[in-house]
Amino acid sequence: MTNPTDRTDTDNGQVDSNSNRDSTPDEREHREHRGRPDDDTALGGVFDTIPDVLYVIDEGWTLLRWNDRLCEVSGYTDAEIARMHPLEFVPKEDRDAVSRRAEAVFENGGTEAAETEMITKSGEAIPFEFNGAAITNGDGEVVAMAGSAREITERVEARSRHEVSRERYRALVEAAPDAIVVADAETGEVIDANRAAESLLGRSHEEIVGLHQTELHPPGEAERYRQILEDHADSGGLQAYSEDLAVCRSDGEEVPVEISASRARLGDRSVIQGIFRDVTERRERERELEQKRRDLERLDRINAIIRRTNRALVGAVTREGIERTVCERLADSAVYAFAWISEPHPTGGTLGARAWAGNGEASVEEISIAVDEEGTGGGPTGRAIRSREVQTVRDIATDPDVEFWREAAAERGFRSSAAVPLVYDDVLYGVLNLYAERSDGFSAEERDVLGELGETIAYAINAVQSKRLLFTDRVIELEFESESAESFFIDASGRLGATISLEGIVPSDEEADLYYMRVEGAPAEAVLALAAETPGIEGRLVSERDDESRIEFRVSSASITRSLLSQGARVKRARAENGEARIVAEVAPDTDVRTVVEGVRALFPGSELLAKREVERERRTTREFYETVTAALTDRQQAALEAAYHTGYFEWPRTSSAEEVAATMDIASPTFHQHLRAAHRKLLDVFFEE
Repeated sequence: MTNPTDRTDTDNGQVDSNSNRDSTPDEREHREHRGRPDDDTALGGVFDTIPDVLYVIDEGWTLLRWNDRLCEVSGYTDAEIARMHPLEFVPKEDRDAVSRRAEAVFENGGTEAAETEMITKSGEAIPFEFNGAAITNGDGEVVAMAGSAREITERVEARSRHEVSRERYRALVEAAPDAIVVADAETGEVIDANRAAESLLGRSHEEIVGLHQTELHPPGEAERYRQILEDHADSGGLQAYSEDLAVCRSDGEEVPVEISASRARLGDRSVIQGIFRDVTERRERERELEQKRRDLERLDRINAIIRRTNRALVGAVTREGIERTVCERLADSAVYAFAWISEPHPTGGTLGARAWAGNGEASVEEISIAVDEEGTGGGPTGRAIRSREVQTVRDIATDPDVEFWREAAAERGFRSSAAVPLVYDDVLYGVLNLYAERSDGFSAEERDVLGELGETIAYAINAVQSKRLLFTDRVIELEFESESAESFFIDASGRLGATISLEGIVPSDEEADLYYMRVEGAPAEAVLALAAETPGIEGRLVSERDDESRIEFRVSSASITRSLLSQGARVKRARAENGEARIVAEVAPDTDVRTVVEGVRALFPGSELLAKREVERERRTTREFYETVTAALTDRQQAALEAAYHTGYFEWPRTSSAEEVAATMDIASPTFHQHLRAAHRKLLDVFFEE
């Protein structure tokens, strides 16, 4: 059989219309008559009433018959069509494919179809679907091919719209930030997934497609997730906010997700489209907010406990009462299970318990905490002593620093603990230890509150000791000797060969105290020069006479006297001479003397306690004080003081001026000022000596 593509012009690619055609007019007329059946025949009528293009082609690729529809569509006349090759109606790029299908009909019989375009006489290309079926003779041999051609413009346009829509859908799906997975609704097999799904699941597209939809989730929960997807799909795609849902990555990691699903038709199959949103960050934020809410609730309860504890501290009159009250208030709450306060030894050895309360009293005798970093000293109590900051253990069951306490804590249900140093004015009065039945306890806010509580307790202990010292008739007198060069005054006395004596101290709530010192045996300029070179010391000359000067020092660095004052002691005398100092101080009878001594030694190692003695303090009644003052005043001084008092000279604003008071006394104003100043001096001498 002749290949139709062999009959083309190599220059223009057009089919040669003269190939295999008769060249005489009679033969062409015969072929035209054969190609156009008579209109009055039944066959011709049927041909022309069919809306599709109909044609018959023989094995030599000659058009034997066609209906009027071919002329209408192509724009060619019957005569023109009779002289044309069938492939001239097909675009050049499709001719090979069309001819192969036609040859298959001629060679094998049966039917073939092809979609291409019909090229009209005007050059327009119209989409058509061509179908061809074999025509056989009595021997079953294929002698021709009958074909039809149906315009499919609407189908092609619809298909194009569908393709555009499909591409847009694919672009939207691929650009979606959430993972999208499509599964067959009947079998549950995944048939598609976007790039976000690949990222979420840690799998490639090829690895995802073909999985059962339940394999995307944690093992053992297949039925649960199958039901969730179906329920959400059937209900219109409700989002699963309240469910604890997750997908399983290829490495086994479970990722919390929010799922929405919908049911749809994809071609001839029903599918479920699942949208998976990674909610890891949201869940973390929710957990953080929930933790903060619990922390705030607990902090409110703790603040309420501390307020009640502070109110109780106001009425405490002894240190033991303060410590017992604190432990009982804290242990009686629902926040802490056990509380105890350690002994206030800051410089070595082991610490025991001074006071305790709660679910742990049976083990109080077993408590022995080292101060150094070894053994029990590595726990929170030892760290709090050394750092003077709140220390916590988030989980006693796993923290290696409290292994010595783990078994006993587990028996009592303790899961976390805190050690709160009791510090006031740089003095450590002990450590408050708290235990809770919750793990990961003691938030940063709670630690801050407990730190403030520790300062309050230490202040209360200091205040009680100071108050006891103020009102007690009997005191403990401590005499210290020190050669510590760490003290500015001791060092200055040795370097200058001077005697420096304390005349008075004005404590301050700020970082610096005022010291009033008498200096003998050295010029004030030399002492002030040393002070200027020493950090934490500022000096100012108050007065100078002969070989003696009075200097005011602003002291912000450590000193022996300040250490004693901060521990509730009263400094009676302090004198430094030739690099050696003697200090005498008084403390209340119930004061832990060892703590006071160790506090001094910790700052000034060259210090020793020479003597400790109990003495009875001399007391004066109000009447005795009055008589002492009046005995010191002259008549004119007492008269000036009383007149100024009764006329309102000391009030603010003054109701009488100095001139008016002087006129009342019938003396000059300068004389009144002289008498009044002398009276003030004598009154203050008696007061401060007292």
